[in-house]
Amino acid sequence: MKKVIIAVVIISIAIPFTGLAFGWNSFKFWTKPKVEKQIQIEQLDVAEKLSAEQKFKNWEKAFNAKNISLLKSNKNNFTISEAEINYFATKQLAREKNPPIQNLKIYFRQGKIMLTGYLLKPMKGTVEAHIIPKVSNNTIEPKLTKVRYRGMYLPKSIGNKIISGHTDEISEFLQTYPDYKGMSFVIKDGNLTLDYK
Repeated sequence: MKKVIIAVVIISIAIPFTGLAFGWNSFKFWTKPKVEKQIQIEQLDVAEKLSAEQKFKNWEKAFNAKNISLLKSNKNNFTISEAEINYFATKQLAREKNPPIQNLKIYFRQGKIMLTGYLLKPMKGTVEAHIIPKVSNNTIEPKLTKVRYRGMYLPKSIGNKIISGHTDEISEFLQTYPDYKGMSFVIKDGNLTLDYK
């Protein structure tokens, strides 16, 4: 009799918790599942590819010279589109013998940089990350706001620890802008713009 009472008590305690865990909504087989809207990235035509190539060469030259003022002659050098960054990322990954990621897509939306792809190293699986690039104490500090691996959300704090400290060299380079007082990143309409104050 005691075993029956214990079983009834455990069941009566467990039932409300199982309702919270699953809920009736999970049993609605007649509703359509939510499908995330695919974001389309524009493709570059031949002239735009040549323009993007020149932009990347300008940045490489300025970075190697540690002199961002080499880019000042063309304000377009301080803005990059989704199409340009994806073209460049695809090209760079194709050069790698063992790329760490494949099918990488980069989006500039809602004030964030969104990355999606299939991770190959150190573990395999789909990955998604949302990053807000911030500037604090003259240093670029990217902050992860969302990280998913194989559909599971991962703690942002772990991701933020991994990427912190990897921006020191680029931060120093960006501060070589003449009369530097500060900078920020403006992300809108599929573009990322480096804005100097």
